[in-house]
Amino acid sequence: MYTVNMQYIKPVTALAGNPSWALMLHPGGLKCDLFITHGWAEGVFEFVDQIINSWPFGARAAYVCFLSNPQNLDIGEMIQSPEESPFAKALQSASQVLASPNHKHSIYTRAWCTFEAYLAYTWGKSIYTATSPPPNFWPRSLRVASWSLVTLGVFFCVLMHGNRKWALWSPEQIAFVAYAFGVVTAMSALCFACLMSTGRHHWQVTAVAVYACSVCAAGYLATNIFQTSFRRPSYFVPFFMAPFCFWAVECDRLLGIEAAKQARQLRQGFTGKIRDATTTNPLDGLRIRSLIEQSGSEKAVDEAVRVLLRMNLSTPELRKATSHAGALGNASNWSRSIFATCLTFYVAQAFNTALWRTERGFQWIPPVAAAEALIVFFGFQLLPRDRRPFAERTQMLLLLFISGFLGLIGGKWYDAILHGIACPLIMLVAFAGPARTSRLSVLGRMLVRLLFARNPLGSAVDEQQSESQEERAPAPEEDYVSV
Repeated sequence: MYTVNMQYIKPVTALAGNPSWALMLHPGGLKCDLFITHGWAEGVFEFVDQIINSWPFGARAAYVCFLSNPQNLDIGEMIQSPEESPFAKALQSASQVLASPNHKHSIYTRAWCTFEAYLAYTWGKSIYTATSPPPNFWPRSLRVASWSLVTLGVFFCVLMHGNRKWALWSPEQIAFVAYAFGVVTAMSALCFACLMSTGRHHWQVTAVAVYACSVCAAGYLATNIFQTSFRRPSYFVPFFMAPFCFWAVECDRLLGIEAAKQARQLRQGFTGKIRDATTTNPLDGLRIRSLIEQSGSEKAVDEAVRVLLRMNLSTPELRKATSHAGALGNASNWSRSIFATCLTFYVAQAFNTALWRTERGFQWIPPVAAAEALIVFFGFQLLPRDRRPFAERTQMLLLLFISGFLGLIGGKWYDAILHGIACPLIMLVAFAGPARTSRLSVLGRMLVRLLFARNPLGSAVDEQQSESQEERAPAPEEDYVSV
């Protein structure tokens, strides 16, 4: 960014009378909706990719120092008082803050970035970390969906046309093959989950596990449909949803690679202390450090940065949740594959109850199940960005009822309890968010901590004390998906 500033921004703005780039384009000025903090070491295309990919909904104008400050003028007097500087004024006006990492070093090794993060944290601003889109994201993710569609078609055609009148395999052989496909599908899915949970998103074996699971799932669905009927919702709904589910799985893998890279960038060279941060002008660093020391908030600044490194974002909603439940880990990412799997469950239940729940007194179940599926799909899209990870995690509570989906148990009372009590409660917790849920006495705090893969019996005070001791040095990168 230094090169772009010297060779392009300064010469162009000099011809216009030395204004800032923003003032040159908008002489009347714009209200600042978004404050962007960055470290100047990033490439311009790296910066643009991150900002465009992470631009928050509803934001119109942003403040970024190399475009908003006049680069040809001496602004030293304007930033002598950090709290009265243009940075602080713009930050006070903005409702959201976007931190742009780079591949050179952590932005929190710069005193200005750390100070801006602290001001945003204390002023109650929503702080997000910008991320670059994974390379070739759509071609690579759609390739997996296409592979799933092809394997489903191949298995279905071979069984339905090649094995007519049991010409190739007997019913016993088909049943054995279906069982074998089911076991291998579960094993490959478990392998993928273990690799993802241990941060090995970039391994080739992780990508192979996705394709292997897709093939085995196609074989399992096709053999079971051949044995029973295509009209059974527990088979035909996953049959049609499988390409979407495996597209979501590959999305998780690709986004996990990018999230791990971002975590490394944010911690690279960062010691965990504001006193070690530097500035281009040493006097600016002295002013910032003296201001922080005089206010007695050095520990608060270090803690604010630690929270951002641990959670990758900080919003009023999550700050309320952590005040009740303690540290929650990475709260910026949510699993597309878990959401797709849960949506498949809801849709299958809507079809299944429409076929079977015709008994007197239980006819309310089909429309309720259909409404729940619609609420989950559309309601999740309308949730704020900082509440989606928690909402996705709450859907994992449906695993308590997976035995009914597998056909091990069932019946009208199972459906009545599931759709009359369990699903409404799960959706209520999801839409309430972590802040409201954590206020529900001890049970709410335990549930929030459990869903974020934390010890549910731990207290917020103990968690903060242990993390303040552990995070003096850069911590290892957070997992993208907690399993």
